[in-house]
Amino acid sequence: LYRTFGSKNGLYAAVVDHFVAQLQSDIVRRFDAELGVRDVLRAVIEVVLVRIRANEPVYHFMMRRARMALTTTDDDQPDFLVRLGETATRLIAQRFELSGLPTRPAPLYGQAVVGFVSAAADWWLAHPDVPMSVVVEDLVDLLYVGFQMTDPEASQPVTRAGA
Repeated sequence: LYRTFGSKNGLYAAVVDHFVAQLQSDIVRRFDAELGVRDVLRAVIEVVLVRIRANEPVYHFMMRRARMALTTTDDDQPDFLVRLGETATRLIAQRFELSGLPTRPAPLYGQAVVGFVSAAADWWLAHPDVPMSVVVEDLVDLLYVGFQMTDPEASQPVTRAGA
């Protein structure tokens, strides 16, 4: 492994690159600028949770490193949460632009959404009896409240279908 990747950092970087590239590809395939905000949130959260479930050991490997990075500053490799946050930032900025809103908060929102969804994913993996569809809809409901300002059809108070 070290001959190919050079070090643990090299291996980690390669795993992150592969995982993030797969997620980005999946998100791009599902993303449509014509989708409403709830549908965009649902599509992205589903993609992330499906990818995490399908690659649970890889996800745990990356999260272990990401959690260690929270307490150290000696590594110049961005962890995968930062990389996912950059992807989320681009999607959020695009949605804001389409809605005529300033994109200034997009980087903060992107990182916050990734932290929110990854924390929920950790909980979900520890509670396998909870169906993914329930987790997705609950996360969409909570996130939509913050993002409904970008939805031109959000003149009504937020209510959950079927709740």
